[in-house]
Amino acid sequence: QCIEFKIGPFMYLVFDARHLCLPHSGLGRYSASLVEAITQLPTSERPARCSVLITPAVRSNGIHDALIDKIKKCPGFHTRIVDQSPFGSPLQGKVVAALKDLGADHYIYPHYDVPMGIGTPTTFVIHDLMPVLVEGYIRKHVWLKKLYFHLRTRSSLRRAENCIAVSEKTRSDVLALFGTRFSEKAVTIYSGIPALVETRPDRPIEDEYLLYVGDRRPHKNIQRMLEIFRTLVAEQGFRGKLVMSGPKTNFGFDPEAFARVNELPMEFPGPVSDDLLNALYRHASAHLLISKYEGFGLPVIEAARHSTKTIVSDQGALPEIAPAGALVLPDALGVRESAGRVAAYLASDLRPDGGGINDRFQWSRTARLILDRIQTPVVAHS
Repeated sequence: QCIEFKIGPFMYLVFDARHLCLPHSGLGRYSASLVEAITQLPTSERPARCSVLITPAVRSNGIHDALIDKIKKCPGFHTRIVDQSPFGSPLQGKVVAALKDLGADHYIYPHYDVPMGIGTPTTFVIHDLMPVLVEGYIRKHVWLKKLYFHLRTRSSLRRAENCIAVSEKTRSDVLALFGTRFSEKAVTIYSGIPALVETRPDRPIEDEYLLYVGDRRPHKNIQRMLEIFRTLVAEQGFRGKLVMSGPKTNFGFDPEAFARVNELPMEFPGPVSDDLLNALYRHASAHLLISKYEGFGLPVIEAARHSTKTIVSDQGALPEIAPAGALVLPDALGVRESAGRVAAYLASDLRPDGGGINDRFQWSRTARLILDRIQTPVVAHS
């Protein structure tokens, strides 16, 4: 028989936010959003004390000054500088020493590789299992890096009290790979979405356009997306553009070269500001993310909250995250058939409910569920 019980509000939390040193990464944004959401909870719902660990690089780059100011203004909260990168060696002696010195009740680590030697009760977050599940995601020292990911994740699962998976798909992948013995530790808590502040009302691109947001790694299925777009233009009469926003580093396939050879109407603005990104989402005819695997798929909900038509594949967590009114495109479907379905969807009245997206994915809800998980352990009695 399993019995759930409250142990009362924990008093002292350490949140390891050193990943803010990569402020524009998904991990950096996750850390910043979750810390901010915790500071904004009512006093009765947040820890009485909280130390937020950051590196000198976070403190000096100026990008997170507003967040650090909010932390300092929140009663009982403060930052602590630990001069050690979260990347590299699993032996993070300075972090271990800081935790011993602070004597906190609980430690939150926002990634899969919890530092070795942590004695404080720990909750960690796993966003996906791409390194071991997606062929081509790792390009150098493949076997060694896969082994490292596997061993570090298994170590974190064994040592931590809680594993937060950002989707049901990620949780099921964790249990399939590491065993159902971790089923009580692993819980699904969706990521949130930042509050929408629109300051750019103008249309960023005059022509009709489809929008892709993300990098160009192999699992993103960029070549398939462009082949569908080419067929959409050639056979379905689509007269708009395809806009690809995000880092321009290629991984074997060159979208710009493909566009030139096929004379496709495309734009490649690269990474853009949040204001421009929201404008691009809002005015797009549809947003596409037809990846071979996603642990969550943040651009899907970023686009859908504008009630922009949304097209996803049936792979990874995308069908789970995609709202009603989205088009789920089978990855096994041929290019011509896929283009036909996209054309029919663009011509239809179907589109996501933006208000429903904002209600479903709130950072305040994410913060409450994580803190409640820490405060409410589940123990088994025979």
